[in-house]
Amino acid sequence: MHQITIAAQNKWIRFNFKSREIIATFPSKFTNIHSANQTRNRIVAASDSRLLLFNTSNMELVSDIETASVIKSLTTHGDLILITSGSFRLNSHDPMVKVYDIRLKAYRAPIAFPYGAAFVTFHPRLSGTVVIASPYGQVQIHSIERPQDFSIVYTSVYNIGITNLQISPSGQAIAFVDMSGMFHLLATTSYPRFNRSPETVAMPSSYYKPDSNPVAIDDYTYPLNSVGMPHYTRLLLSVWPSNQVVNVARPPVSIEPPSAPIVVLKDGTKIYQFQGKHRRYQTETKSHKESKSSSYQPKFRSELERAGISSNNPNKLLENEDTNLHDISKAYKQLCIQYSKFGASDFDFSFFNKTCFSGLETQLDYAYLNSFLQILRYIPVFYNLAMNHVARDCPNDLCLLCQAGFLFDMLEKSRGEHCRAANLYQTLSEYPVAQESGFLPKSSQMKNGSNLSGIVQAFAHFFLETIYLQATYAQTIPENTITDDLALIYNERKVCLECGAQTQNRIAHFALDLVYDFVTEDTTFESLLESSLSIKFQNTGSCSMCHRNAPFYNEKVLERLPECLTISCNVAGPENRGFWRRQGAPRRRLNIFQGNDSLAIFNSEAPVYASEGLAEYELTGILAEVTDQSDCSHLVAIVKVPEDLEANKPSKWYLFNDFLVKELSEDEAVNFTPVWKIPSLLCYRKKNSVRDSFDKSWKESINKSVLYDATSINNVNQPYVFSEEDQLDENSLLAIDAEFVCLQEAEKEEKSDGSVRFIQPSQLSLARVSVLKAESGTEDCTTVIDDWIMTKQDVVDYVTKFSGIKEGDLDPRTSTHPLVPLRKAYRKLWVLLNLGCVFVGHGLQNDFRTINLHVRAEQIRDT
Repeated sequence: MHQITIAAQNKWIRFNFKSREIIATFPSKFTNIHSANQTRNRIVAASDSRLLLFNTSNMELVSDIETASVIKSLTTHGDLILITSGSFRLNSHDPMVKVYDIRLKAYRAPIAFPYGAAFVTFHPRLSGTVVIASPYGQVQIHSIERPQDFSIVYTSVYNIGITNLQISPSGQAIAFVDMSGMFHLLATTSYPRFNRSPETVAMPSSYYKPDSNPVAIDDYTYPLNSVGMPHYTRLLLSVWPSNQVVNVARPPVSIEPPSAPIVVLKDGTKIYQFQGKHRRYQTETKSHKESKSSSYQPKFRSELERAGISSNNPNKLLENEDTNLHDISKAYKQLCIQYSKFGASDFDFSFFNKTCFSGLETQLDYAYLNSFLQILRYIPVFYNLAMNHVARDCPNDLCLLCQAGFLFDMLEKSRGEHCRAANLYQTLSEYPVAQESGFLPKSSQMKNGSNLSGIVQAFAHFFLETIYLQATYAQTIPENTITDDLALIYNERKVCLECGAQTQNRIAHFALDLVYDFVTEDTTFESLLESSLSIKFQNTGSCSMCHRNAPFYNEKVLERLPECLTISCNVAGPENRGFWRRQGAPRRRLNIFQGNDSLAIFNSEAPVYASEGLAEYELTGILAEVTDQSDCSHLVAIVKVPEDLEANKPSKWYLFNDFLVKELSEDEAVNFTPVWKIPSLLCYRKKNSVRDSFDKSWKESINKSVLYDATSINNVNQPYVFSEEDQLDENSLLAIDAEFVCLQEAEKEEKSDGSVRFIQPSQLSLARVSVLKAESGTEDCTTVIDDWIMTKQDVVDYVTKFSGIKEGDLDPRTSTHPLVPLRKAYRKLWVLLNLGCVFVGHGLQNDFRTINLHVRAEQIRDT
């Protein structure tokens, strides 16, 4: 009782805090970093990557456990010890939490945490539940007994990092401290209880200072409007939501005296004769024709054909309207595709898009990323990177940059027709980070109140860093070209405050996170951006020189700015939202001056004189989160389309709300005063740059080696390939046939009246594609492609009656056919398409839609 054991350097100190005396000292030959108490043992993490168990009574060593890397933190409960580890020299963290069982004296299955586990602690109230945190603020609540049960919370300290994490004894609050010294608190309720007992914590009473100039209640000369409104950050109670406002009955319309004579009955009752207007002299107050034409859902194309109508009525969604501060504008509302028995092709997408720019469909697993991809499509430096990469030969079947290039080319060729990012999302789903951690939840798993902006901002970091690594590995793009275009280059300096040892390193950040720690009402966007670019903080860690757990001074000095500056707004919490309410709009132009050791940012509305170290940036894309009154949110893209995409017309702003595309005025595009509209990502591009234009030279350097590749996954020789002597151009006729398998049956709802409503069409996947080339001057054809596509997904129906494909034909372990990955087969068709070849076949529009390839009508001969 009243005793604590302190782990000092090379010794243990037992202290009685009641008598305030040191009662015992135990020598130790280990340098202790972390320690924790267990029922019978004292658990210690040593600096030499060992886990030590001491007897609590005499501090004798009981067990010595080797670990693979340096232990960063540990926690214990019962017979379980949870360990996070990593490398102090590289400042890295292992993507899993190790679980050691004292009773079994062995490790159990680890807990996956791909962000890098830095802190771990057991939940005090939920048995078998642990809280894991990364150094950059991702927090995962995980069940050891049920690994599939976990949830992830995103915090707003990605660019700073956290130094400590604790959970309250009640389990209702999690507290952590970031590297700038700010304290953060996450709670399950608005008024959390911190201790276990039901009694509230005693707090000091607040001091109330009465008004020095009281006003008498009967002073009628005092103007009431002199009493100002208190500062508020949420909607007032007087602002009723639209779903709680109803139209009451109209007052009765007075009956005009009729011109017809009055009929008097024998009982004395007077009756007006019917005048042929409305029964009982009712008045028509609403036009039914107008209400029908104002519908936001178009008729199906099959319905238009049966009715003999060429197109749907004009869409109210595309009309300009005044911005409402509290009700979402029509064009910003969340959209969904309605299905008929003919599938998605029967939906009139042209009802939502009258421009030459294409939207993206929504019925996919990761469709909430559509807006982010649309922004990247209209950034010249990123478009050029993707297209120059995909034109070359990339060996990676899971390359996201290849899939981005395929998607951008499809969006360009479609010229206003809808597209799907199905192949990119399918590739993304095969990444371990999307499968194991819930880092990328599927659209069907998203719930109201989900931090959608936080998910997409974390994905932006992951996506940009991944394509950098993939392009560098494939050697299709020079490494310095990618960093010059997309990355902020920092010179990082770390100083140990105990021994003075210094380390320096050059690091690349592909997105800048805004830090709101010291924001006041007078803070401007320029000052916030400047403080976020200049990073200085202190933290603690193990020094490789003095081998102590010492404080460190960290400084990141900006060395070089990119061509495209991506800013993550990190708007989480009412204070951060209040900043954007006060700003009203992000800066449309910025000047960033970078000297030797100085950095200055100022608004670029005034004329600027060119000077060395001065970079001028222009706002080109905004990813905005739109939240309705039921706390359901979705993302939209607001993009400034460059001049060279609109026949050298002046740049215009466009709204991309999935498959809805609408032109916006500049004032509406950057207006963030409505409470339902919050910025998530901002993209600025450098003005007057040599790379600030779309490069189409990639079309002249397409690598055609994939057409001559006869290799397969299961080592079955491919007998059909193109010859290098084949001339492939717009005069080449290629007969094509494709077979598909069903991955998911159609979902439909049968109503009591016998009608059927289709909820989701069947999901098909390419299983086999065959191409025959017509020999010039003859009627003979040569088979040049006969690819069977390997699939990793579960097939529910092989459609053998029509496709001829049987179970096992697409499995590399059992198939006797040459199997290739989907990307390889797709690339062959993509190369032929861009060489100008003409495809001949039956029902090719539906086939190409399922393959996810847009082919213009002039390159199709449908039989």
